[in-house]
Amino acid sequence: MAKFEKGHPKLPGAGRPKGLQNQVTRDVREAIARFAECNIDKFVGWLQEVEDPARRCEIFLKTIEYHIPKLTRQEVKNIGPTLADLPDEELDRLVEEYRRQEDARIANMH
Repeated sequence: MAKFEKGHPKLPGAGRPKGLQNQVTRDVREAIARFAECNIDKFVGWLQEVEDPARRCEIFLKTIEYHIPKLTRQEVKNIGPTLADLPDEELDRLVEEYRRQEDARIANMH
């Protein structure tokens, strides 16, 4: 097998594709998922034994984060003026326009 030498470009197709988990990580995640699926009835029973609803919810949320990936936070960039940048007259006009639209929407529901 050829050894990588510093300064040489990576061969096309060499290595694991970006974003693909290695085999061990994938196997462990699959094992955890199978264990969770096989024991769901027991887990529901254990949760029902927890008297405090807040604690029950906390346990549930902490458990599912191992099975459902967390979403990453995204930075929202300001792409234009904000409401704080608008003059009061313009804000009043926008609020009045919104009220008219809502009134019309509600009238159409009846």
